[in-house]
Amino acid sequence: MQAVLPAAVLSPNSVRFTLTGGTDVKWSPPVDYLQHIFGHMLKRMGPEMKIRQVKRGHYPRGGGIVECDVIPSTQLNPINEADFGEPVNVEGISHCVKLPSHVAERQARTAEKIIRSELGLEPDIHIEHYPKENDPHLGPGSGIVLWAESNNGLRLGADSLGERGVRAESVGKRCANRLVDEVLTGRAVDSHLCDMLIPYLAVASGKSIIGVTEITSHLLTNISTVREVLGTSVEVEGESGKPGMIEIQGSGFSL
Repeated sequence: MQAVLPAAVLSPNSVRFTLTGGTDVKWSPPVDYLQHIFGHMLKRMGPEMKIRQVKRGHYPRGGGIVECDVIPSTQLNPINEADFGEPVNVEGISHCVKLPSHVAERQARTAEKIIRSELGLEPDIHIEHYPKENDPHLGPGSGIVLWAESNNGLRLGADSLGERGVRAESVGKRCANRLVDEVLTGRAVDSHLCDMLIPYLAVASGKSIIGVTEITSHLLTNISTVREVLGTSVEVEGESGKPGMIEIQGSGFSL
């Protein structure tokens, strides 16, 4: 999806594509994160991305199917968001396939307790599971994605995948703690979203300034790439592994 979207968001026409494979796998943003966190920020830049999850795919069998519709924009708006603001609600999706429903429920219940305790908010976490006789997936898997929304309309996200031998409670705890850590930095863009935004900010119509919850190696790699490929001017304030500020001058590219 990330390979297709940069071209799709500036296409002269609406774009629809279908992807198959892993929707919830290690070292990649889960489909729920792409829809509810990445897609939310992308819409602030102009384009709109609508994802329909047909079937989930987990390692090793995959088999997931996702349909994506993109309503493009003639140009991308810059983003100027340094601070997250006040968190006002937390939502999420806890899922399991080819597993008992209590796996998704335990992930969610554990996450809810931590969010209540640490952020003082009552989270709304949707439980997704499938009856044994009506489960189309190829193999077992589970995961949880959470996002906090602020009074500024911004979202910070976190996710965690289930693993063989790891209790569902541990999966939910890991995700909730990650989200709490992101929120407590006070910055506007989470540690996974920040690197994904760089290619779009590099071609936006003006200067963007974003506060990031962590300056990650992925972020620095994408910054280096747009500097080399597009000649983009990017300023980084802060240390690797710490919160920081990114200032990037968009080229105003359009088709």
